[in-house]
Amino acid sequence: MKGWYLLKHPQHQPINHRQSDSPSFCILVVCHNEAEHLPALLHDFQNQEVQPQTFILVDDHSNDGTLEIMTQWQKEMSTPVEVICSKGRGKKQAIEEGLANAKVEWVLTTDADCRVPATWSRKVCDIYERTPFDLLIMPVEMDSGKGVLNSIIRMEFITLVGAGMSLAACGHPIMCNGANMAFSLQGRKAHAHQMHKELLSGDDVFLLHALKKGKGKIYVTAHKDCMVKTAGNATFHDFLHQRARWASKAVYYTDKESIAVACCILGISIWQIILYAISLFHLSAWIWALGLFWGKWICDVLYLHSMRKTFPMPHLIGHSLILSFFYPFYITYSAMAGVMRKKIW
Repeated sequence: MKGWYLLKHPQHQPINHRQSDSPSFCILVVCHNEAEHLPALLHDFQNQEVQPQTFILVDDHSNDGTLEIMTQWQKEMSTPVEVICSKGRGKKQAIEEGLANAKVEWVLTTDADCRVPATWSRKVCDIYERTPFDLLIMPVEMDSGKGVLNSIIRMEFITLVGAGMSLAACGHPIMCNGANMAFSLQGRKAHAHQMHKELLSGDDVFLLHALKKGKGKIYVTAHKDCMVKTAGNATFHDFLHQRARWASKAVYYTDKESIAVACCILGISIWQIILYAISLFHLSAWIWALGLFWGKWICDVLYLHSMRKTFPMPHLIGHSLILSFFYPFYITYSAMAGVMRKKIW
């Protein structure tokens, strides 16, 4: 809540960017079987108010026509477009290959299933000109679709994004989302050895931890001109699969604050499940189980309410109540599945 109080947008005079004097940057996207979503993102790129020096599109062994979409768009664009076929496997190696020959100051990146506003690149240029960064954390919204389940999944996603942003605003960054971030090329290359190349993903959080340890300049903005919208999970199984994939990276964390937060969340979740189980045999334990449930839910509601200016949340009370009941179960499941899961995209 303190972090979201600090994230109130400062009132700056706008900068009138000209293509000739804009900071040297590129837009990087790595794709794996994204033929369904990629055309919409490329359309958004065409409409950017400030065009980058180059677009870098990396195909990671797609077999659904993604590469053909890239090469066709390359022919249509006046801004230089570099299309690369990744030789390695996984998003992290694809990023390394994409950046290998880049000659820019900083990189703006998103995912192929996202949509970006026309103001996206201009606003990041504005921020970089005022406060040059090594890493910029920006908001990510989810296209939840219809239905209560999708709305609750969106709310859960917002809690993660919002926590990462608010902790960074307080000077304690522990996580970010590669669907919307910018970083200095020099800083990224300087910490390439800390990216855990043995893992297929995690390019975002390991970069954050490396820069944090190296006293890099990490900033965060909640400005809606920077807001990126990502596609929601198609099914509940996809949701669990994604959370397990995210959890699988936690065992490689070396950042003490990240480890402490992860252990705290998992510990409270396991303790809730234990209290529920004990309550089935000892009715007197219900007072402890309900006390923990209601206390945590009230804190969560206050926290979610502090983000509503950036992330509108209709039905906040009802949906957060439902989410709070299932939260300890899927958190524990995700942690266990994350440790045992196979390495896949």
